[in-house]
Amino acid sequence: MKSNVKWNLKIKNSAEKAEIWIYGNIIDDVDGGFLKAYHADEGYVFPAKIREQLDEIGDKPVSLYFASDGGDVNAGFAIASIIQRLKGKTTAYIDSWAASIASVIALACDKVIMPENTFLMIHNPSTICWGNAAELRQCADLLDTMRDSIIKIYKAHASEETDFVKLMDEETWLNAEDASKIWNHVERAEASTKAVAYFTGYDKAPDCIKRHEEEAVTPVDYSDLIKQAQEVLEDGK
Repeated sequence: MKSNVKWNLKIKNSAEKAEIWIYGNIIDDVDGGFLKAYHADEGYVFPAKIREQLDEIGDKPVSLYFASDGGDVNAGFAIASIIQRLKGKTTAYIDSWAASIASVIALACDKVIMPENTFLMIHNPSTICWGNAAELRQCADLLDTMRDSIIKIYKAHASEETDFVKLMDEETWLNAEDASKIWNHVERAEASTKAVAYFTGYDKAPDCIKRHEEEAVTPVDYSDLIKQAQEVLEDGK
């Protein structure tokens, strides 16, 4: 099954309300600025994109639509903070799933609407680290600090005592029924026939949405582009 989703951040700001589509991977402003300079930022979401569009939003209500595997933790925190500072009411609509840091952004909204065929996924933050034993321990401590910060956001609207450490350790996928039992601002909705369909690469994703080997995205062949760049460099010598 192929997806016809066009991954992007789209913001529609009208006189009555603002709408934000967070469809794609979340990256930081440094990477986002680099990609934007080369007109290659389609399919990525970063804080500056949202901040630039919402500076003049005032107290209008904001609707956010999610179809995202997540991405950079710090960038996600920044976007969640931007959303929480808005004066108008914010409502998150889960169009497929909000996974990882995307779930933090969604749950930072005043209300979350989940059709029965959508998911929230929560897990521990991860990183790539290099260094000596002391530096690796420091990196692990930083990840624990990030996890604790994520849990604080999760607990803000939790309707019951939930062991978020356990849920995050297990990489937990929550459907609308499960999520509504944990968070008092999550509302269930009928399964949407227009729900966004695509496949995730997370190992513990439900089988119905897991990307299998035969459905994997074909890698882009950059060989011609690399050859052209080499020729340009050689000509300049």
